Parts: sequence; C-alpha cells; structure tokens
Amino acid sequence: VLFAALALFSPEFVMRVYTDKPAIQEIGVQYLRMVGFAYPLQVYAMAMSSLLRTTDRVRIPLYGAIASVATNVVLNWLLIFGLPAMGIQGAALATVCAAAVNVLVILLLGKVQKHPYLFRVSKHFVWPKAFVAEYFHKCFPILMNEILIGVGNMVVNMVLGRQAEQAIAATAVFRTLEGLVIGFFAGFSNAASVLVGKCVGAGELD
Repeated sequence: VLFAALALFSPEFVMRVYTDKPAIQEIGVQYLRMVGFAYPLQVYAMAMSSLLRTTDRVRIPLYGAIASVATNVVLNWLLIFGLPAMGIQGAALATVCAAAVNVLVILLLGKVQKHPYLFRVSKHFVWPKAFVAEYFHKCFPILMNEILIGVGNMVVNMVLGRQAEQAIAATAVFRTLEGLVIGFFAGFSNAASVLVGKCVGAGELD
C-alpha cells in the first residue's frame, strides 16, 4: 500500500530518486500513475501463493501465474500498439489487469478446491507473542537478506538511471534475459523449499 501510494500520488518524487533524465522521468510518471494499482494485488497474490505452496496446493499458483503472464502478453500487444495506441500507459494497464487476473484465478481455484485456510482471513492476523518471538528468532537472517537485496537493487537502479540513455536501454534488454535465468533458479528454489518444508513439517528433520 505504501509503494502504491507513492506511485499513484507522488510519481514525480519516485522518478527523481531513480533518474535525472527529464524525458525518462516524464515517461515513468505516466507509467507509475497507473501501475501503482497493481502493487497491492501483486503482494496479495504472492502471499496467497506462498500459503498454497506450503500446504501442498502448488498447481493453483502455477495456473494463476500462467493466466497472468498470458494476459500481460496479449494486453501489452493490444494496448501498447492497438487502436488507439496507449503506449506506456497501455503497458501499465496491462500489468494491472494481469495482476488482477492472477488474484482472481487463485481465489476462484482456492474456492473450488475448498482450501481450509486461504479464506479465513481473520486468522491470518492472529499472532501470539510467543509465535512472533520464535518467528523473528528463526527468520531474522532471511528478512535481513531480503531487505538488503532490495536496497542493493534500488541503489543499482539509481546508478543506472544516471547513465547515458543508450546504457539504460541496453540494461533493459539485458534484464529481460536476466529475468529468464532468475525465473529458472527462483522456480527451482521454490520447489526445493516446498519439498524441504514438507519433510520438516512431518518431523523428518534429518
């Protein structure tokens, strides 16, 4: 919600943080003003997907992701270059629609399969002190790792945003290829974590 608010209500500030190029700032502001609606949906889908994977319902988030990517690809083509061509705003709208499709597919399939915990939202926010203490004791190194990765990526983007426009364009192309590699290893590690989690949950610590 915080990042969505920044994107929707203060996109100029966000773009000034990341780049000093007025032309790029102008395009980025148009994109952020619309794509900000996708951020809460993406986080919600991520949380639901994690819950489903850890309860052995791995197909639901898979189907949601496939539907989301397909929606994004088709709508990017239609909205960026369509009639009328929306350009960067079309790309942002496609992202919002894809995020909404992901959430809807997960909720629909979760309802059809009668997932025992996904819709008990009130229980998601019941955190006894002992549980919270144990959680942070075990997860603090992981949380710090993720936070520092996020900060590191932000700093890298701030540096890249102040390079020549040709370098920024080249980085965008490279990151498409990088995303394929990261996607493979992220999927592999998520699958491994599900298998390890099942063993730990069953008491098979060795």
